[in-house]
Amino acid sequence: MSYEPAWWCRTLRLSYTVGATLAQVGFTSVTEPAAGRRHRVPGWFSLAAVAGTLHTAITLYWALGGKALLWTMGESFIAKFSDVMWVLFPLAIAKGLGAFAPIWLVRRGWPLRRLSRFVCWVGSAVLIAWGGVNTLVGNAVLLRAIHPSGGFNRSTMVGHAWIWDPLFLVWGLGLAVGMWVTRGDSAPVRQRSFELHQQERAQHRWGLLNG
Repeated sequence: MSYEPAWWCRTLRLSYTVGATLAQVGFTSVTEPAAGRRHRVPGWFSLAAVAGTLHTAITLYWALGGKALLWTMGESFIAKFSDVMWVLFPLAIAKGLGAFAPIWLVRRGWPLRRLSRFVCWVGSAVLIAWGGVNTLVGNAVLLRAIHPSGGFNRSTMVGHAWIWDPLFLVWGLGLAVGMWVTRGDSAPVRQRSFELHQQERAQHRWGLLNG
């Protein structure tokens, strides 16, 4: 079994660098040039992005031919995809978008607010459900509280119960809490301008009626 430590160390260093940068951004106010507004990115979104970055990094690493930690996916996975690992590239892209899109949306003041927040809420729910259920089930199997009828591969179960599914859970929880703490954020600039315009018109009409 080849662990290719050099590849894996480079991947970890890259993930750490990206994660540290995101953590710093998470507590920094960002100015939106077009709107003149400052949109603070809560640290919860950075936590979600770090978990997503780790998932993205390992998927991209495997797609490029890396072997470290591949044993956590199981022998059947390795046998099925060993010659076509390039199919993991689209999955890595999707994970990367899922990791960084929420931070971009927060910084931009939630464009298409209802749609973008709905998608993020759905994504967080899927991640929490998938990661939470599989983490619980995986650990229950390892503790012999659940006995699969066909047996199980301990290495694969350890990978899912202790690494990949907990990361999904952290990713989803970070995203969900970030969404919750930003639920009262102001609406996008155009919507605020429209609402202010409507208020001014109403005040003007009220003034005419009382004049």
